Amino acid sequence: MKQTDYYYPGAVTWVGERRGTLTLEGKPPLDVATPPEFDGHDNTITPEDLFVSSAAVCFMSSFLAMAKKVRANFSSFTCRANGKMELINKETGFQFTRIDLYPSIIISGEQDRDPVEKALKLAEQYCPISNSMKNDVVVNPEIKVAL
Repeated sequence: MKQTDYYYPGAVTWVGERRGTLTLEGKPPLDVATPPEFDGHDNTITPEDLFVSSAAVCFMSSFLAMAKKVRANFSSFTCRANGKMELINKETGFQFTRIDLYPSIIISGEQDRDPVEKALKLAEQYCPISNSMKNDVVVNPEIKVAL
């Protein structure tokens, strides 16, 4: 029987000011902090960075899995992400309302476009991180033919 439940443990330990250390089982520790716009620190990864980036990383992972499934050929994949967080009201405060993903894929020729487009659509449909977010996740793909 195929496994249907997965768990991802993590912990954060406060180290002073508005900084902490994120520990994930079997992975290197990561310095984290409150962002500067909320009286935090510059040049340190924030929860907002991790939230937005998780959508991009998951989309990449989903795309790679779907590309293999549909036998899509490509030579490069990059995905930029931009999240919009806004003040909703005084009771709930800020929340993300939208994340735009900008995957850019390079293919060797037009014969590869349809399978790559299919893999992109499937990745958008099955990405578990995007599917778990209550904000909109909008995918804006760009497919280029290598010169």
